Amino acid sequence: IISEDSQLTSIGDYTFYLCTGLKNITIPDGVTSIGDSAFSSCTGLTSLTIGSGVKSIGSSAFYNCDEIKEIICKSTTAPALADKWVFYGVDKTATVYVPAASVDTYKSANIWSNSDRQAVAKPESSAKSGARYLRLARR
Repeated sequence: IISEDSQLTSIGDYTFYLCTGLKNITIPDGVTSIGDSAFSSCTGLTSLTIGSGVKSIGSSAFYNCDEIKEIICKSTTAPALADKWVFYGVDKTATVYVPAASVDTYKSANIWSNSDRQAVAKPESSAKSGARYLRLARR
């Protein structure tokens, strides 16, 4: 839906709200913000890659995306999450991958540190990205 070479710098509020046909999404590295409820209730979404340029994610951005099984965050700095509703309803068994050198940054970031998806870092590599990522495992 969004090409990697897109000039897009933000994804507005409710842009893909209720787009149940979305299966996976890669937010380009040039995007810096994801708006409120931008992908809310995209119930067909199974994987999500958040580009390295994303600095903030709005309230309920991925609310009720209950089929997401994998989230890859490419940013070395944890994006600011608006509130606890950003990933509310995402399957608690979903795996969150972050750059290996940034695990502590994510674990100490507000809200990311309170996520059920974070507690223990276990080494894994992501063949999809070609970069080394660590899995932030559930407790």
